[in-house]
Amino acid sequence: MRPRDALAAAGAIALVAAAASARADEPAPPPVAEPDRAPPKLTTSGLDERAPARRVGFREAVRAAMARNPQIKLAELQVRRAEALVEQARAASLPRVTVNAAYTRLDADRQIGDRVLQREDAVGANLNVALPLLAAASWAGWYRATGNVRTFEAASADVRRTLGITAARAWLAVVAQRRALEAQERAIAAARAHADFARSRFQGGVGNRLDLVRAEQDLAQSEAQASTVLAALAQSREALGVLLGEADAVDATDEAPPELSGAARAASREELLRKRQDLRSLETRVGVAERSSRYGYTDFIPTLSAVATPFYANPATPTTPTTGWSAQLVLAWPVYEGGLRYGQQREREVAVAEARTALEAGARQAEADGRAATATVKHADDALAASRRASELAVETLALATTAYRAGASTNIEVLDAERRARDAEALVVVAEDGARRARLDALAAAGAFP
Repeated sequence: MRPRDALAAAGAIALVAAAASARADEPAPPPVAEPDRAPPKLTTSGLDERAPARRVGFREAVRAAMARNPQIKLAELQVRRAEALVEQARAASLPRVTVNAAYTRLDADRQIGDRVLQREDAVGANLNVALPLLAAASWAGWYRATGNVRTFEAASADVRRTLGITAARAWLAVVAQRRALEAQERAIAAARAHADFARSRFQGGVGNRLDLVRAEQDLAQSEAQASTVLAALAQSREALGVLLGEADAVDATDEAPPELSGAARAASREELLRKRQDLRSLETRVGVAERSSRYGYTDFIPTLSAVATPFYANPATPTTPTTGWSAQLVLAWPVYEGGLRYGQQREREVAVAEARTALEAGARQAEADGRAATATVKHADDALAASRRASELAVETLALATTAYRAGASTNIEVLDAERRARDAEALVVVAEDGARRARLDALAAAGAFP
C-alpha cells in the first residue's frame, strides 16, 4: 500500500472511532415504538397451506397433459368424425335396399260399363335393390374420405406433441417462480436482519432514525416483491393444473428434469421429417392431397348399376300381376354439368400446391428453429454462468458491506445498495436458469426429440 493511501485509511478509521465515541456520550433517545402488527412472513409453505396443490414431476406432467387435456379429446372426436364421414362416403359404393308400400283410396271404382279398371281400394308394395357395378367416382370419394382420417390422426398426434411441449414450459414456469420466491425469502431475511440491527443501534443510541427508516423501507419493498412472486406462482400452478386436466392447481417437484441436461444439436431435414410430428402431419396432408388429385379422372367415368324390383299389387291390373319382379341395368354418363368436375379438379390441384408449400415452409422453419435453439443453448449457458458468478460476488459484497456497517466504518446506504444488488443478482440467476432450461427444451422440441 502506498503511504498516502495508508495515511488516508488511518485518518478515516480515526474519524469513525471519534464519531462512535461522541455518539456513545450523547444521551440515548427514546426507543422507537414497535409496529402494532409485524409484517407477514411470506414463504412457499405458507402458500401451500392457502392453496394445496398436488406436486408432479416433469415427465409425469408431460404424460398427463398428453393424455387428459381436453384438446386431446377434441382431436380424438375429429378423428371419429372423419371415420363417420368415411362410412357416409362408402355408402354410395354399397348395395342399396329400399322397401316401398302404398295404399290408395279413391272416391269410387274406375270402370267402363261393367268392367272395373281400378278399384277404389288398392295396395301395392315393392322391394328395390340397387347394386353399383361401376361407380369409380364413388370409389374415389371413399378413398379420399379414408385419407382424411389419416390426416386427422396425424393432426391429433401433433396436438399431443404441442400439449407436451406446452406442459413442459408450464412446469418450468412453476419451478422458476418457486426459485424466485426462494430468492425473495432470502432477500427478506437479509433485509429483516438489517432492519433489526438498525433498530437496535437506534435504540442503543449509536444509530439514527434515517438508517432505521431506510432499512424498514427496504424490508417492505422486499416483501412487496415477494407478494408479486406469490401471485405469479399461484397463476403458474393454476395454468399447469388446467393443462394437466386437473380440477385444482398443480405444483412442480424440486427435481431437475434429466431430459434438459444434455447437449443440443441441430437435426438434418431427413431427421426432422422422420421425428417431428408436425412435419409428419404436413407430409401426410401432401400425400392425401396428391392421391385425391390423382383420382380426379374418376369423375368422368360413367356409372353402371343393377336394379332388381320384386313387387306386389292388389288388386292386379291387366298390365300388373299380383306379384312379379323387374330387373334393370342402368348406365349414367353425365356429359356436361356446367363445368363442375373441372372446377373440382382444379381445386384439388390447388390443395396439392398448398400442402406442398406448407410442408416446405414448415421444414425450413424447423431447420431454422434447430439452428437458433442450438445457438441459444450456448448463450443461455454462458449467461447462467456469468449470472451465478455475479450473484456470488454480490453476496460477498453484501457480507463485506454489512461487516463494515456493523463496525461503524460505513453507512447503511452501502448496505442497502449491496442488498438490492444481491437481490437483483439472484433474480437474474433465476431468470438465467429458467432460460437455460427453456433453451434446451426448445432445442429438443426443434430436433423432434421431445416429447
